[in-house]
Amino acid sequence: MLVTKIRIKPLFKNPLENIVAYSPPQSEIYLGSPGITLLPNDRIAVSHDFFGPKSPCNKYGMPNTTRIYLSSDCGKSWKMVSEIREAYWSTLFYFKDSLYLLGTSAKYGDIVIRRSNDYGKTWTIPLDEDSGLLFRGGDGNNPPNYHCAPVPILVYRNRIWRGFEDNVTASWPEGFHTFVISSDIGKDLLKSSSWIMSNKLAYNPSLDSPEFGERAGWLEGNVVAGPDGDHSIIF
Repeated sequence: MLVTKIRIKPLFKNPLENIVAYSPPQSEIYLGSPGITLLPNDRIAVSHDFFGPKSPCNKYGMPNTTRIYLSSDCGKSWKMVSEIREAYWSTLFYFKDSLYLLGTSAKYGDIVIRRSNDYGKTWTIPLDEDSGLLFRGGDGNNPPNYHCAPVPILVYRNRIWRGFEDNVTASWPEGFHTFVISSDIGKDLLKSSSWIMSNKLAYNPSLDSPEFGERAGWLEGNVVAGPDGDHSIIF
């Protein structure tokens, strides 16, 4: 057997020389939910949202703001190209010549999707069910309390799949019910009629191992194709 050693040269000597974004701790505004996707012509798009005591919030006091950054030189330099209100916990993905942002409108908000045709500089606005408002959430902490993370999407059997949760009892994390939304890839992803939602599965603590302790539940689930090719799995 021939064994070959491969040396991988790091792109940067010091990764901290190429920071996308930074917020000092004393600001009490913290960066969360990082997302990244490759674009044509060696461009890279990155997203993050804000949390913390002084983070931007909606009228219910829920964090609700995301920023998009773009690099045109393989990550050597970055430029903030947009700030989006009513976007949170969102996934960036590039599909059919457009950049999409799929997540919630705020902490425990609506499920919304946006599209950009200029690499994240401008975005569609999810005003209604024909423009990206896919599933309406409750006001503030009123159910449904949609929750997610910038988890990957799955393109499988001509459909786009993504995991979400609904915190039905407003209790973390045992109150989360997990579910999946999906759309046919040939349909308009901004129309709510293109998407379907699965049943919501409650967490069953009786199946936990003893070392899990008392506070366990569904959180930030991903969808992957099953090894048999016939099923999708969320975990």
